[in-house]
Amino acid sequence: MRMRIDPVTYTPFHEALYDLRVRDAMSKNLIVLGPEATMLDAQIAMRDHRISGIPIVIDGDKLVGLVSIQDVIEALVANDIHAPVGKWMTEKVYTVREKIPLIQAVKELQKRGFGRLPVLNAEDRLVGMLTNNDVTRAVMLRLNEEARAAEQREADLMARSMSATQERPGIERIEIRVEPMDLDAAGTFAGLVKKAVKKRGVSPDVARRAAIAAYEAEVNVILHSMGGILEAFLSDQDITILSRDRGPGIPNVDEAMKEGFSTANEVVRALGFGAGMGLPNMKRCSDEFSISAPASGTTVTMKILFNPPSQATHQENATEEKT
Repeated sequence: MRMRIDPVTYTPFHEALYDLRVRDAMSKNLIVLGPEATMLDAQIAMRDHRISGIPIVIDGDKLVGLVSIQDVIEALVANDIHAPVGKWMTEKVYTVREKIPLIQAVKELQKRGFGRLPVLNAEDRLVGMLTNNDVTRAVMLRLNEEARAAEQREADLMARSMSATQERPGIERIEIRVEPMDLDAAGTFAGLVKKAVKKRGVSPDVARRAAIAAYEAEVNVILHSMGGILEAFLSDQDITILSRDRGPGIPNVDEAMKEGFSTANEVVRALGFGAGMGLPNMKRCSDEFSISAPASGTTVTMKILFNPPSQATHQENATEEKT
């Protein structure tokens, strides 16, 4: 697992490492021995339980040392396998606390080159053992849970959208899912929107505005979120474009709506994006525009009329927004 993360290589796996705590991943069913046990006892316990290290404790859960399979091998070589574990155990044991972020424990495992780390609670009592396998298992379980939750959310959204569509006869619906940093797919949604709008026989200006709004929404989700859903609903009178993403939201919407304001990182800028015109362009191309950006994500709704009151009026409004 790579700990140096940039926006391109950052994945939900890394996100889970930051969200989870050591207590969420550690093994709690511990095999322990007391200092009076022999190295032969340790060897048998490791063999029977298929583990490579055993904590040595007193009073049931106070850690005083650790015996590894390497210690057992050295005791065998020295013909000292019947010696007490206290003679061969490592007394200076690196540990982690159960409440720290899992990412910190992973860094410690990598830094020290350990196969395991004992886990202590606030009272310095042994409560678990953390291995690389524990980390992988916990992250995969979290990702599976999030995947199921995401599928359910998308199913609910689709059900609501289909219900709304059924209530409005003659509505055409377009939907695509957008993945983070998938710039190869940028323009897919905009292309579908432009094609569908042109079939309605609208003016070139309306088709152009719809395509631009769709494209800007698509790129915003790709560059600034963990993915999302883009939808378009076409009637005989208008098109409504809906963008929902999974991401950090927008702390200051008013500031984000200013031309030139951008939170894009150097990677995004190097790719030619991040000029700070996405949201302003979306609003400029829309006859109706709204944005909701709580901490859990951003939702943008844009409506473009197929027969606006007058082209001049729309151009005038666009000019006023620039000033």
